[in-house]
Amino acid sequence: TAEHSSNDGSVIFFEDSADVVFERAAQEPVAVPSTEDSDAAHDEGAAAGLIGDLFSGATRAVTSLLNLTTYYEMKKRAGTVGKNGVAPLIDGLDGQLGKLNRIHLIGHSFGGRLVTAAAANAMTDKIYSLVLLQAAFSHNGFSKTQNGFFRSMVDNQRIKGPIVVTHTRNDTAVGRAYPLASRISGVNAASLGDANDVFGGIGSNGAQRMEDGEVVGAINALLPSGQAYAWQPGKFHNLESSAFIVDPSGGDAHGFVYVPQVAWAISRVIVSA
Repeated sequence: TAEHSSNDGSVIFFEDSADVVFERAAQEPVAVPSTEDSDAAHDEGAAAGLIGDLFSGATRAVTSLLNLTTYYEMKKRAGTVGKNGVAPLIDGLDGQLGKLNRIHLIGHSFGGRLVTAAAANAMTDKIYSLVLLQAAFSHNGFSKTQNGFFRSMVDNQRIKGPIVVTHTRNDTAVGRAYPLASRISGVNAASLGDANDVFGGIGSNGAQRMEDGEVVGAINALLPSGQAYAWQPGKFHNLESSAFIVDPSGGDAHGFVYVPQVAWAISRVIVSA
């Protein structure tokens, strides 16, 4: 169906034979040796071994498949609600409120997919900004060369102002689904889940494989509160957010977006010219 995408491995998950999918899910993840002075190696090794640390063989396969089944169901639901619920709601607001000049869309996790689906399918020309906080969908979702599921939003210039994406490898919830999808597809390499993984998540890596000029390279990090952002209209701003979106206890930072630095960035989007 349209909700099954090559961007996140769902086509493989639903259309390959059960025996093949189960066998791939049971594979040992690749571990990357780390050294005391190599944070990158440590991060990649942690991502590759994320699911495999506690489970092995058939047990790991069952756990992986259950996780992916839940992920794909939530993904489908978010897209459906965004397209069939929020998009018409936005269009209705535009028609009923004559003085409505700007619509700002903000979504976290699967809510990021929801508001993106809404932006891609709404008819109003008043959507000014899109802010994706640790969004749970493919980092190739906007890519032209990768036939991203939401590429039409870019081509049709649905967002008049800035498009802002927070991302961090501290977010293991978003990072978890994509190493699993890679393993199901038969890929089992050290790049699982990072920017080089065809199935990487946008909440982990930002928008990837975009066309020249579509991403503002000069604005590439979430800034401390009070510092200025020079947003560019209609462009993507991938904000690496590891300094601020972090679980103080060292766990998964997926939900830790309620920090002053995120609020400041959103406020700067809303007041931007």
